Amino acid sequence: MPAPMPAATPIRYHSHIRSSVVPTWDRETERVLFANYRRNHVMGGSMRKGMLTIAALAAALAAGLVLAAVATATGGNHLHAQLRGTNEVPAAPASNRGRVEVTLKPSVGKVCWEFTITKIDGKPTAAHIHKGRPGVSGPVYIAFGTTFKRQGCTTAPKAKINAVAAKPSAFYVNVHNAKHLGGAMRGQLKADL
Repeated sequence: MPAPMPAATPIRYHSHIRSSVVPTWDRETERVLFANYRRNHVMGGSMRKGMLTIAALAAALAAGLVLAAVATATGGNHLHAQLRGTNEVPAAPASNRGRVEVTLKPSVGKVCWEFTITKIDGKPTAAHIHKGRPGVSGPVYIAFGTTFKRQGCTTAPKAKINAVAAKPSAFYVNVHNAKHLGGAMRGQLKADL
């Protein structure tokens, strides 16, 4: 049979320890000291840490939403198009391929772009955003400068930039060269996800 539990000694209060400390007690087989109990387990315990974690996550989410709103307010609309020679009217060689990334900034009247040309049968001479659905040649809507540049920015009327942002699929980008004055490759704009 196990030995009976020893009787606990009376609780002693220590007047020289701060009032936030829970008193100690002695037993014959163990001595337990709950120093700074309130600070470590009530105010600094897992519940407080959980609340701080939730507050930090909420703050990060709010900051992300604010940044997204600022990007939208400053015109951070990101679009892209896969460029193919066969998309042109009339069609250019199927080997003509590339991609363009377009950033619309309507609040400042700016359009920026970056082309990645995989292959083209001649030196690019110009690039534009045209208004038109697939298979139809449309008018130049926004020119990417006067000569072709792989990347850059240009100014445009805010109303035109907003129209492209509102319905990107109604517009296409094409690249021209000396062999294909009407366009060497083309692709409909799509919003980035």
